[in-house]
Amino acid sequence: MRPWLCLLMAPFAPAVIGPLAVVTGANKGVGFHVARQLQEAGLRVVIACRNELLAKQAAATLGCEYEILDLASDASIDAFATQMATKYAQLDVLVNNAAIAFKAADPTPFKDQTVPTLAINFFATMRLTDRLLPLL
Repeated sequence: MRPWLCLLMAPFAPAVIGPLAVVTGANKGVGFHVARQLQEAGLRVVIACRNELLAKQAAATLGCEYEILDLASDASIDAFATQMATKYAQLDVLVNNAAIAFKAADPTPFKDQTVPTLAINFFATMRLTDRLLPLL
């Protein structure tokens, strides 16, 4: 952004309080612990989860904010990116942790597991990152 434009927009921008990190899929497991460590390092953390109830619980435990994000939905990715730009107007760290995985006992043939796995774990993550790049 041009310096003069920053000066013009400053009165309308949300207050920035330190570096901001987003961790996707942070309501449990690795993402939850990464979010905790980023907070302990002094960053503001927003966890991005598809299940609102689990997101609320994790955010309450961590003492951070949450936003809803379902990588299986382009509309959700767009809404999340818009919310990040509007509500936070910045992003300093993006941890793309959200993913899907078929269980070893799942009877779905491997060839039928690849398309949904790649759709979420690669293509949706790429779309999300692309949408958030202007904030980084």
